[in-house]
Parts: sequence; C-alpha cells; structure tokens
Amino acid sequence: MKRIFVFAAVAALALCLSACGTTSQLQQSGGDHAREVALYSTVVIGDFTNDPAKPPRDDKRAEYDAEVAHAAKRFGELLEAELLAYRMDLKIVHGAPQPGALLIDGVITRYQDGNAALRLLIGFGAGSSYFDALVRFRDVDSGVLLGTVEVDKNSWPLGGGIAAFQTGEAQLKNAAMRVAEELALIRGEIRKRGAHKLGHRPVGCGRGGPNCGDATR
Repeated sequence: MKRIFVFAAVAALALCLSACGTTSQLQQSGGDHAREVALYSTVVIGDFTNDPAKPPRDDKRAEYDAEVAHAAKRFGELLEAELLAYRMDLKIVHGAPQPGALLIDGVITRYQDGNAALRLLIGFGAGSSYFDALVRFRDVDSGVLLGTVEVDKNSWPLGGGIAAFQTGEAQLKNAAMRVAEELALIRGEIRKRGAHKLGHRPVGCGRGGPNCGDATR
C-alpha cells in the first residue's frame, strides 16, 4: 500500500512539473534526412533568436527581450543536459558551428514565465506561462534544413496547484526533453517515444567505474 502512495505522489509531481500544450515530432524536410541526422558525430547547440509572433507593447519590450534572452540561454543548457543523458556517441558543444556538424538552433516566438500566485488562486489564463518556439535541425556545411520541431507549451489554463508549478523553467525543460528524445529515436538509441532508455553504458562500465550509473533515465 505504501508503494502505491509513493508511485501516486511521484506521478502527481510529474504532472505538476510537466507542461500542457505540445512539442511535435521531428518534421523532416524532404529526402532521407532521418538517415542523415543519424550519421552526425558532432551536434552544435546554436542560438535561439527572439522573434515574437505578437510583439509586446513598446513599454514592455525591453523587459520581454531580457526574459527571452534568459530563456534562450537556459533552453540551450537544458537541451545539452538532456542530450548528454542519453549517453549517445556524440560530441555535443555550444557556440559557433563546426564543419561537419549537425546544428540545432531556432527561434522563440513567445515566452512568458507568468505568475504562480495568479495561476494558483485565479486561473482562467491569469498568470499563465508560455513557451513557443521553432527548433531547427540543420547541416552546418550546406545550411540545408533537415527537419524542425514545433514547441507550443502553456500552463494548465484552469489554474490551481498543478498550474502553479508549471513555470517557464518547467516549459523549457519539458521541450528540451522532447527535442533530445527525437534525436535519440532517430539514432536508434531508444525504440519508441517515452522509453527513456540510454543507448549504452559508458566505456569501462562493465565492472563499474566513474560516471557509471543506472542505464535508465
């Protein structure tokens, strides 16, 4: 019985921290790009630019731009962490594109951390958090667009305890998890979405060793 309560609590926490809305599967841009994406040995996490679908008022623009700049940096960090969690045979770097690499970058069209108190006490859209973006997979050498992932995340619209925990950070992390999962799936590291299995253990972990943890996420 105790284990049931523990599982229920974990499930409730996961629900609270996850975001509503959607993050699409990798939409290929034509040709055999799934095969191409799987062949890269280096992934560069590039810049996520700010291009709001609905620009804020002039007196709010500076505040909005600062918030998006922080979100863009944080999303890149979270994406790197999620990619590393799969322990794929990949070199993952930030910054300037490198020859022969797969570039993951994109554009943020809406971001808002919102107000947890308003989400908790009022709901119905008050204090909502949002994260909308277009994530691009591109070949560095040719500039060819290999595929995209569309992010459309928002907090629970009816408010309450669940919505209160759905912060902008939660939106960013949830989207980063899904983007990393798409790459892991294409590379054959996992067999299906939601499996959350690491592709392999680090070299030298047959008998244990540094950085050798459980092979599940």
